[in-house]
Amino acid sequence: MYGTILISMMSALLAIAYTLLQAWMVEMDDDQSLSAKISWGP
Repeated sequence: MYGTILISMMSALLAIAYTLLQAWMVEMDDDQSLSAKISWGP
């Protein structure tokens, strides 16, 4: 029971971290090609 909760919390944290990383990368580098690569990600 606790394992399932832990896994769902971890996946939620990973999703948030991934979103923040994407936003940070876009903000740090204004290169359009980088933005295009990121938009094609999962």
